[in-house]
Amino acid sequence: MAITTIEQLKDHLQSAIELEHSTIPTYLTALFSIMPNSVNEEAGQIVFNIAVQEMLHMTLAANLLNAVGGEPQINTKGFVPNYPAYLPDGETAFEVSLMRFSPEALETFLEIEMPASQEKQAESRVPRRVREGVMLSAGETYPTIGDFYQAIKEGFVYLAGVCPDTLFVKDSSRQVTPDVYDPQDGGEVVVVTDLETALQAIDEIVEQGEGIRDSIWNGDDVNFQQPAQVAHYYRFQQILLGRTYQTGDQPNAPTGSVISVDWDQVYNIQTNTKMADLTPGTVAYENLLQFNTAYSNLLNTLHDAFNGQPKLLAYPGPAATYMSDVATTAAALVQTPYPGKDGVFVGPSFEYVETSGK
Repeated sequence: MAITTIEQLKDHLQSAIELEHSTIPTYLTALFSIMPNSVNEEAGQIVFNIAVQEMLHMTLAANLLNAVGGEPQINTKGFVPNYPAYLPDGETAFEVSLMRFSPEALETFLEIEMPASQEKQAESRVPRRVREGVMLSAGETYPTIGDFYQAIKEGFVYLAGVCPDTLFVKDSSRQVTPDVYDPQDGGEVVVVTDLETALQAIDEIVEQGEGIRDSIWNGDDVNFQQPAQVAHYYRFQQILLGRTYQTGDQPNAPTGSVISVDWDQVYNIQTNTKMADLTPGTVAYENLLQFNTAYSNLLNTLHDAFNGQPKLLAYPGPAATYMSDVATTAAALVQTPYPGKDGVFVGPSFEYVETSGK
């Protein structure tokens, strides 16, 4: 079903924010499970850089929603997925879990970032089954993230034609700007004020994930005169294939330097850890609570930043502080024994908890 009203567009854009966020805990969980000073550090850096760009995509989606008069909702229990979870783009697809760095995790990441061109020629890497219900209120479903954003793009084009004077708000003070937030690892925040900048923001999200024009490259060199980078799908693929992509390489056939991986140099964390499964007062529970408190403080800050206080994202500042707290508490968490399970450690659960800062 096509997007034909501004309210439908807002609904899709809120789902876009939720979608971009929902990938971050999955990537960070794998990253946090990698042992310090292990052979996996190069692979871990790849995962980290992609997670940083997902935060950029979340910011771009928030700018898009603010541009049409919406109000991004970030710090609610309903915003945070209950893992294992389906991606919030309405697709009838696989579930995503919070799991340690492993071949299974990487296969899931490839499913998340799969370009439409790959989806047509490759069988699903992880089990798929029809979900019960969809998160989009109108009930649309999309086979890939790229298809989801294509619908949003077409919605912008249609609505800009039928209601050009009312689609975009005149006040841009809620926009996150490049001088406030610099993703550093490629790409750039787009201030969305009209159709041209809206389409530019959407293209950046899709191309960094899937590649530009069915290539392995994300288009940052074309769009922002920045160094060319491999798109997310192919960056993850490098880890499984054990080689980096270099200039001249074709999809699925990297010929660059070797990437070393040791799946044993990883903390064996519990998949989809839940606070409800741990006993309050125990070290495991309290360490997980500390992690989720830091994570919830970050969500509170992002909510405020996307709702009129964009300078909260500036570095140094509150957002950077809470991001550091998330990493610090996670480092202690993944070395905390899981009660009753020998050789298993507590994993991050990314659950929203009420904090004094809200």
